[in-house]
Amino acid sequence: MASLTRRGARYYVRVYVNGRQREIATKTSCRKVAEKIKQKLEYEQATGILQEATQTPLDELLTNFVAHLRTRLPPKSVNNDISRLRSIFGAIVPALEPARKRPNDRRVLANLPPTILAVSRAEDITTPLINRRLEERAQVVGPKTLNEERAMIHRLLAYAIDFHGMIHPDRRTPNPAAKARRWRVPAPTIRFLTLEQVQEQLKALEDAPTIRTAVAIMIYAGLRRSETLWLQPQDIDRKSRLIRVQAKHVGDESWQPKTRRNRAVPISHDLGAILDEYRVEQNRTRRKTRNRGHDQDQEQVEETCSEQDYKPSHTWLILSPRGQRYDPDNFSQDLATANLRHGLRWTSLHYRHTFGSLLAQRGVSLFKISTMMGNSPEICRRHYAALVPGELLEDVEFT
Repeated sequence: MASLTRRGARYYVRVYVNGRQREIATKTSCRKVAEKIKQKLEYEQATGILQEATQTPLDELLTNFVAHLRTRLPPKSVNNDISRLRSIFGAIVPALEPARKRPNDRRVLANLPPTILAVSRAEDITTPLINRRLEERAQVVGPKTLNEERAMIHRLLAYAIDFHGMIHPDRRTPNPAAKARRWRVPAPTIRFLTLEQVQEQLKALEDAPTIRTAVAIMIYAGLRRSETLWLQPQDIDRKSRLIRVQAKHVGDESWQPKTRRNRAVPISHDLGAILDEYRVEQNRTRRKTRNRGHDQDQEQVEETCSEQDYKPSHTWLILSPRGQRYDPDNFSQDLATANLRHGLRWTSLHYRHTFGSLLAQRGVSLFKISTMMGNSPEICRRHYAALVPGELLEDVEFT
């Protein structure tokens, strides 16, 4: 049971929580309102809702949360989340320390951004505190980054509630980040290649067939960089004219698409021709490697590649210069170097946007584009809706 007491002009409710007596302020001088608050607290006490706030050490919570992320997310996503946590709380635990090029290299730590939240317990994080800190950070980062950091705090506190039983002192907001301000993100600026620029890009990479094939896949199929570099020969179904983007385990490595959903993308005639040409180049390279060291001067007959005899021959479709899976960062660097020789500065993101933009200009539905690109229809609407042809012109006429 609870009792009502008055101190000065305000009323307080005395109630036992977890075996300890507490005085909860009603913040009112009206007895009728205080009685209703007392009745509500008695109900929460009887149903077990009324509980004492916990004290969860932030350093222990962050360490466990990072370990939790490593068991559920791919390495790249984990590294991105750790970077956001480090920006928010600082490198207060070893799990959040950045990778250093040398053991004694302190420059990485010196260049860290200012800490957003300096608290010792998770329960000390409140909605006003989050809003104030993000407001200060808005001077150096954009709204998209602010929303990502807000979402990161929400995920951390949700983990604390589910796995550590955290109870926030403010019972109105079990997760304070849920009511924190969301920042309005401006419309994105989409850069893509025209049909003439597509041909210019592919022609500039003729002396680098591997990079050229990867670029063609991103342009003509809309695959992400990681999806392209994780393709295996058996993912190319030339008979059905499909590229299958699917989760896979290769040796000790595992990978899955960004959206955790497998999909199939049709192969256009232009992309099919480039894939067949790349297959011939691969076969020629294999024969040269196989015959190296033997005295064979006879001319080698080039192997033609049709839709029926397209069979896997390597673990990876896009091979690095060392014959292994291409590291994404190394691929981007090699691509930039090859493009720079021709005065081009396009990147993988531009190629993927080219696929969605050119299809939208042709009048392909945004739903179909989102299905092929592995995006949500809402993201495709934000990116490509302005490129849809003027098919609604007649709909605005009253007569």
